[in-house]
Amino acid sequence: MIRCSLHNHTRFVDGANTPKEMADAAYEAGLSVFGISEHSVFPYEPESGVKEEEIPRYIEEMEACRKTYHGRMEVLCGLEQDFYSPVPDHAYDYVIGSVHYVDHEGILYSVDSDARSVQEQIRNVYHCDGLVYAEEYFATVAQVADRTDCDIIGHFDLCTKFNENNRLYDMTCRRYRQAAMQALESLLPKEIPFEINSGAIARGYRSQPYPAAWILKELHAHGARIIITSDAHQKENICFGFELAEELALSCGFRTVTVLENGIWQERPIGEE
Repeated sequence: MIRCSLHNHTRFVDGANTPKEMADAAYEAGLSVFGISEHSVFPYEPESGVKEEEIPRYIEEMEACRKTYHGRMEVLCGLEQDFYSPVPDHAYDYVIGSVHYVDHEGILYSVDSDARSVQEQIRNVYHCDGLVYAEEYFATVAQVADRTDCDIIGHFDLCTKFNENNRLYDMTCRRYRQAAMQALESLLPKEIPFEINSGAIARGYRSQPYPAAWILKELHAHGARIIITSDAHQKENICFGFELAEELALSCGFRTVTVLENGIWQERPIGEE
């Protein structure tokens, strides 16, 4: 199992546990590197991101965890920076760049709030054309590296969170694949690792991690790197789906994963203990 887990959340926003509880669980799970990447400040929906006034306490609690596990487990303080969030004022050990909203005619709509809301958006805002929704999402993702200056590309095809079995639109059609490929082509030159994210499986929305296997095969064919994450919102899920993600990565041609150790991004063979 991969011994590095960097995409995790706490009670500071939408998680179930404190940083200490998450770090304790990570250590018990045998991790050598553990990071929390709290959601960035989001001015349009304040409840969706850490509050500005809470950031010093978030950093302080992460520093306490770092000291507690010094010499036993590396603890990192990260940020999941949304495309539409302001540039952070604080320095973090790493940044995950993610798109959680689409801008349609000047109004932001969430792509991962809940299944009913997304379904209503596609029906009422996109006039039942879910492919336009997907195209606008990927057009935004194409710019996420430049906008967030991230170290990791977060859940590349998050727009499929509630689209298991093509419930909302056809992910096999040319328009969908073309939109996804255009985003990939914009991001690949940045040489930033893409995460294989199992979070939606843990929450019962999907049966497979992000991104889809065909996207991972394209990433491998173009020499991209991957990092495995659980996007855990509770301590029990810190390593959720890692074995499945490893199997998926191997089936798509990858033999190594990216990890962050001692401040250095490194490649490690899949399955290495």
